Amino acid sequence: MADRQNLLQGGKMSLITEYDIPSPPINELVARNVTPFTVYTLDLSVAGTRDFRIPGTGFVPYFYDSSSTNKARYPSGLINVLLNDNPFAGDAFPAKHNRGFVGAFYKLSVSWDSQIAPGGKSGAPVFVDLVIFHSRAIPWMTDDIEPVVAPAPVGPGFDTAGTSSVSAYQVNPVLGLNAIPGSQRVHMYVSGFFPGANVVTANPQFGNGQPEEELIVSGTDDTSWPVFNDGNGLMLNGPWQAKNGDSMYLVWDDASAVWREISRR
Repeated sequence: MADRQNLLQGGKMSLITEYDIPSPPINELVARNVTPFTVYTLDLSVAGTRDFRIPGTGFVPYFYDSSSTNKARYPSGLINVLLNDNPFAGDAFPAKHNRGFVGAFYKLSVSWDSQIAPGGKSGAPVFVDLVIFHSRAIPWMTDDIEPVVAPAPVGPGFDTAGTSSVSAYQVNPVLGLNAIPGSQRVHMYVSGFFPGANVVTANPQFGNGQPEEELIVSGTDDTSWPVFNDGNGLMLNGPWQAKNGDSMYLVWDDASAVWREISRR
């Protein structure tokens, strides 16, 4: 204490460590009972709308499969958000998983279509945690890859026994499917980056594999899906659209540095 008292300069304490927090901001938080953010959880299994008349400085949605025990991320989730009292649906912000908006507002009008995760016999409702921020701090937002629990395709050529890596990925058409995990067998669930068909223009379209690595790619979305063509790192039997329910089985040819298509459905 004596050492800290020696730091007094002009009657004020000089803050010199990361643990020194000025009292006025803390007193303000206590007096106003202000929280840095508010979380609202929405069930998206049935199409709907909801208004949030609450001031904020940003928002970000986190979508997840409600049947999972640890909120497994659902990257294909989508809500449309109008800010303030804008009545024009065409101005809605298309908020997907972990992609939000930073800026001041006093009201959010949220709408969504029915969304069901491909789990179980009849699927599971998709939920979203909508986080509304009340401070000037910018929320963390990024496009990331997260392991998910999802059904494997069945039928000839799609035996997934021993699959050691299962991932979900949003395919940016400019970047392609550029993050292939290095495993003996990989299963990736993909959706598009923009509404509708996303024709992949990246070269190569897929990231490189390992010798004899097997890759199963399954589509998850009928509203936003990638389209891959023969060439640029792929040896395909013609164009392939990765819509919900579509799957392709490929093997990495190390000598030719291409992914060879074995079968599709």
